[in-house]
Amino acid sequence: MKCWHPDVFCAALLNSQPMGFYAPAQIVRDAQTHGVEVRPVCVNTSRWDCTLEPTDDDSRFAVRLGMRMVRGLANADAAKIVAARGDQGVCVGR
Repeated sequence: MKCWHPDVFCAALLNSQPMGFYAPAQIVRDAQTHGVEVRPVCVNTSRWDCTLEPTDDDSRFAVRLGMRMVRGLANADAAKIVAARGDQGVCVGR
């Protein structure tokens, strides 16, 4: 999975945290080393879990970090943010 779909592999590992083996920063760094674009948490587009977004070249997906990566933010609070924005926003900074 990691060899052929490093973008999907990265998102899946990040959504499985805490695992105890690797810190999220190590997973992100390894994905970037393998050519995966990792986009930061964005209040306008992120969901609770990390998601995959299309890229300009369509060869792979970019990994959008989820709100679960924000220390101290509860799932219930993130759900309120997602509900309030109506999921229509677009993150300008990518």
